[in-house]
Amino acid sequence: MIVPALTAKHPAQFLQSLKERRVTILNQTPTYFYQLLREALAEGGEELSIRKVIFGGEALAPQLLRDWKTRYPNTRLINMYGITETTVHVTYKEITEVEIEQGRSNIGRPIPTLKVYVLDTNRRCVPVGVAGEMYVAGDGLARGYLHRPELTAEKFVDNPFEPGGRMYKSGDLARWSPDGSIEYLGRIDHQVKIRGYRIELGEVESQLLKVEAVREAIVIAREDGSGEKRLCAYFVADKPLTVSELRAELSQEMPAYIFAVVLYSAGADAADFEREDRPQGAACAGGKRKYRCGVYSASYAAGSETGTHLEGSARSREDRREGQFLRSRRAFPSCDGIGQQAV
Repeated sequence: MIVPALTAKHPAQFLQSLKERRVTILNQTPTYFYQLLREALAEGGEELSIRKVIFGGEALAPQLLRDWKTRYPNTRLINMYGITETTVHVTYKEITEVEIEQGRSNIGRPIPTLKVYVLDTNRRCVPVGVAGEMYVAGDGLARGYLHRPELTAEKFVDNPFEPGGRMYKSGDLARWSPDGSIEYLGRIDHQVKIRGYRIELGEVESQLLKVEAVREAIVIAREDGSGEKRLCAYFVADKPLTVSELRAELSQEMPAYIFAVVLYSAGADAADFEREDRPQGAACAGGKRKYRCGVYSASYAAGSETGTHLEGSARSREDRREGQFLRSRRAFPSCDGIGQQAV
């Protein structure tokens, strides 16, 4: 069955639909399944009939499946890594208690019609255990991007291992395991996947910088305590901005599925944060400098199903220097304590 979009965003309704229809095979992104998992484990009553859960669309955090596996030990959990440019599915891996305990995003082995290479920057094969970029070749490879010859030439490259063949440059970082499976390590560039959608962090930054009062901005994807990803933006503004003002500005260009939690740094420039040195956890310190951070909400309709809403009023730069911060109605899990001063 095809689940209506609104039902899919409400775990309780989705769970009820699965029970009523006695669904046996579920194909879902990890983010939505984590929400369903919590709802199913919290509720008693009739057991689900699911025999297989197939994950795709974004990286899977196997450790989050432990309680589900305990409750439904006979349900097979299958992780499928895939790319649109290679006709969706590329690799297959059944997640067992071993993978759950290891807590690594094991994407398994290529399906029979495709080949996966893990290569260094010179497109040479890397040894087992060494990280490299994933390249995909085989029957599922697309011809290219419609009306975008430059991008096609950049991403669909010659295959040095098969004369006359081509392969897709995925931008994904991975490494071979001794058993021949592949461990997914994340993106090489600054593109991330959230709820199955590809999001370029630079594009979000560009939209923030289009807001008249915003001088500098940096965006990252952070995981909350449950392993779910959210967008966080750090910005410097010349004047106070309300939630509605910022949402109205961003919604003109950005799709509704993006859910951002916007942070600002006091007395510092956003440019001082290198992407790898951006604030971690409660300590909003970058390099040797000290910053005060506050939380600002720019939530979208698609993000409201998480039940996390932040509110507050923006402060001027002068106010921030005096240590005034935004306060959240409910703490956002990926930025616990981020309103504290770094010391």
